[in-house]
Amino acid sequence: MMRRLADSEKERDSLLKSVQAEEENIQNNLKKRLRETNKEKIDLENQLEREQEYITHKLSGQLREAIRAKNALQNQMEAERRASEELRVKIAEEEGQLKSAIQNKIEQLQSEKRFAQALSDKDLQAAVNKMTTTLEKLVSAKR
Repeated sequence: MMRRLADSEKERDSLLKSVQAEEENIQNNLKKRLRETNKEKIDLENQLEREQEYITHKLSGQLREAIRAKNALQNQMEAERRASEELRVKIAEEEGQLKSAIQNKIEQLQSEKRFAQALSDKDLQAAVNKMTTTLEKLVSAKR
């Protein structure tokens, strides 16, 4: 029985050493896996940071380009607005000049018409007077 007890104790010590060795092996594996996981985490964090910086720079460039395009369009719209206003003023001036020229031409034509009518009336009167005189001469010559 002592022997069995001693064998049992040896077996227990052997199992204990085996369990301790297995625990140590598991701890070492867990520590190794933890180091690998931490390294992988750091690598992923670095990669994430690089991607964020890339995206930030890319979006910043696109934003600058969009702002540049917006400003160019605003400048173009302002230039077109000024050109449109200048054209509107020029058209109004030319319209005024054209109206004035038309009014002057109308007045000139009316004046010429009155002059022509006055001449026609005088010519007609002169022709009637001449015919009357001629008729009177013919009548007195016939008598």
